[in-house]
Amino acid sequence: MWLAPCSDGKYRAGERALELAQQSHNREWSNKHALKALTAAYVELGQYQNAVVLQEHVLQDPQLANDAAVCARFDLYREEMPYRQE
Repeated sequence: MWLAPCSDGKYRAGERALELAQQSHNREWSNKHALKALTAAYVELGQYQNAVVLQEHVLQDPQLANDAAVCARFDLYREEMPYRQE
């Protein structure tokens, strides 16, 4: 479901990514992967404030709070910069 952070712009689809991530999140609101996908979709759409709020929620999970990649994405979002997969 990682449509938003794709490194190739022709595959990024922010609106579709948001729609799918919201559906996933609505089915299982505590799913951290759905929250990360939702956060990435907000970033792709330039909704950084929403992304930061959600990423703060993601970081409440002790396993994810110590995940260097999750923390690096959070730093990018606070600086209003997107994350792109390699």
